Amino acid sequence: MRALFLAIPLALAGLPVFAQDMRPTMTISATGAATASPDQAVVHFGVETTGHNAQLAMSENAEKMTAVFDALGKVGVGSEDIATSGLSMHPRIEHDKNREPRILGYSVSNQVSATIDDLGSLGVALDALVSSGANQIRSVSFGISDTSELEAEARRDAAQSARAKAEAYAEALGTEILGIISVSEGGAHKPMPYQAQMMRAESAMAVPVSASDIDVTVSLNVVFELSGAME
Repeated sequence: MRALFLAIPLALAGLPVFAQDMRPTMTISATGAATASPDQAVVHFGVETTGHNAQLAMSENAEKMTAVFDALGKVGVGSEDIATSGLSMHPRIEHDKNREPRILGYSVSNQVSATIDDLGSLGVALDALVSSGANQIRSVSFGISDTSELEAEARRDAAQSARAKAEAYAEALGTEILGIISVSEGGAHKPMPYQAQMMRAESAMAVPVSASDIDVTVSLNVVFELSGAME
């Protein structure tokens, strides 16, 4: 009798529970955005020099780059805001079909980026670069140093948008929103730096530069619980 008594609940445990209350859900996707003006710029520039031999080309490049760094320091750009992105040296070769290729000298290119936190001084900084010996101004990238407040604003916008969509659907379907089951964020889309392409710099010049506003977006997926049980 004891064995039969234990077998009964085991058999019942495998049966589906038809009386379980399954409430319908609705998944809503929404995107929020926040906009602000850039507050910093990154200037990508370089110094290229040539010489009859590698040592002369490298020595001249180092001398000019030192002058460039000094000029940037005078307009408020510290050494912590300057980073070397590439240094290369290659021979300058003359090709003539009637003779063997010969080396005419060497070229040295030093590529650097400088962060400008005061956009009002950007034109002055560009002028200082060219005046001090930078002969390559590749581009100027505009960005936002801290996007945390913009991301928070975009999240609020996305949440409000998701709620508004859900309420509109619930009203159209003749149901009500009982609560939220889950919220997942697709991620905050931080802005890619806007780049203003510059030409090769041959002489000192005053450069007026402006940038457009930048958007930060956040996407959300929200699962809402609706009234009415599923049969």
